[in-house]
Amino acid sequence: MTNQVNTNSKRASFKRISTLVAASALVFASVTYTGAANAAQITACDTAECVSYFKKFKRAARKGYISAEYNTAKFYYYGYGTEVDKTLALKYYRKSAVNGSKEAQYMTGLIFVSEPGLQDHKQGVYWLERAAANGHIHALFLLGKAHAQGDIQNSGAPNYQASDKWLSRAFDKRYSKLPKFVEELNNQKVFNETNYPSLYNKLVEHNMWLAKTDAGSVDLTNWEGKTYERITVTGSTLKQGFDMLLANFRSRNDSTGSRLGGDCQLKAACQRKSLNEMKDSMWVSQK
Repeated sequence: MTNQVNTNSKRASFKRISTLVAASALVFASVTYTGAANAAQITACDTAECVSYFKKFKRAARKGYISAEYNTAKFYYYGYGTEVDKTLALKYYRKSAVNGSKEAQYMTGLIFVSEPGLQDHKQGVYWLERAAANGHIHALFLLGKAHAQGDIQNSGAPNYQASDKWLSRAFDKRYSKLPKFVEELNNQKVFNETNYPSLYNKLVEHNMWLAKTDAGSVDLTNWEGKTYERITVTGSTLKQGFDMLLANFRSRNDSTGSRLGGDCQLKAACQRKSLNEMKDSMWVSQK
């Protein structure tokens, strides 16, 4: 009976995190890497020009450029110049994630947690935590919220210690959705100095407290939340961004005969890797 309860609790926790991440995908679809090409919202496209860009970026990705891997993943994810293929999107996101892209780490975690047929919650949380550890603001908040609602590694029970850790980091970034979530935790009577010592003390230190607004809602006072504007980029700007990245790839090949430099990959001369990253690299090479 106890085992059945634990199993059901884990399933409920998985479902909660999947719902959180799936909803977040709508907000975080436009992720950035370098320049206008990645700031723009990529959508499905089957024109000859889109197909051409897809092929060019995939060729560059095969040569090991991180930004090419990342953009190739986006093309597969949204169907830009190719058919939508979430499995191949995951493959290229993970390659870029292994090479240090926090945006790719976030998307890798997002797919592992939320995508039917590809779900692996252990891997999903792992990559979200990698992204959060690298300062990805959306991953910081999402992990804090997920742990508050039920830690999958603790049979679905809330892990307030982990939630406090990630939400405190989201506070440092003044994440705009944090005040509303603090209000929810307060209404559930779980937001206190015992459960959330770090976040609680940061609010006290910055002279913030929960109070009613003129509109009647409860919010944090003295909150200077940052807002993240969704930028609409025209097709020509998107094209210019792609061309700039492709020209950058070509210039490196022409000038040095190698890919070492700002877009450096799995090269011992260019970056040091932890044991986990070396294992990740081996995993990718076997796929």
